[in-house]
Amino acid sequence: MKLYKKIITVALLIFLTGCAKIHWNYEIDRQGNIEGSVDVLVLATLLDGYDNNIELPEGSSIITDGDYQGYSIPLDQQLKDELASYITIENNILTFNMPNDVNNQFLNNFLSAFSNSGLSLDELNTDDLEITMDFSVPGRILDNNATSIIDHKLHYDLLKFNEDSIYFSCELGMNPMIIYALSGLGIIVCFGLIGWIAYYFIKKKRNRK
Repeated sequence: MKLYKKIITVALLIFLTGCAKIHWNYEIDRQGNIEGSVDVLVLATLLDGYDNNIELPEGSSIITDGDYQGYSIPLDQQLKDELASYITIENNILTFNMPNDVNNQFLNNFLSAFSNSGLSLDELNTDDLEITMDFSVPGRILDNNATSIIDHKLHYDLLKFNEDSIYFSCELGMNPMIIYALSGLGIIVCFGLIGWIAYYFIKKKRNRK
């Protein structure tokens, strides 16, 4: 896909010693739509004097993460549509089940590109290399095969993840808009009741005079 090729190109341009981070960030809504971005970062000191005039998709931005600096690149529509195709919603439960071969192909192409550039895979400092994928989901997590759950996000360490598919499900629960509407209605009823009680006692007091 275009975005995967773009990430490999950008990473190759700024990746110098293996000290790099590539973070895919996905947000799934209740309807199964996906938004997100990918962050590509290296140690900021490695960028000193480097010509960073890299052509990036519209909406990209320069970001920092501690000692790291790089780019945040929005997902293209093709990738969003493909990811959404792995989602099913049934009985108020959202399930995501994506074959891991796409990620494996990306990793193979990514690491092979460094091998072809003269850096052997054995020499690649994977201790300082991060390639991860995080999912924010619109409900309570029921089942998953994530590497870990961090801040209610499903976190996958793609350098350690060896399963055939990325899988998780979550319970959507009641639509937040309905909850807000019911809460608003409840507040109105409470104020109305308080007003009626106040009016009742005031009227009763007047009748006694």
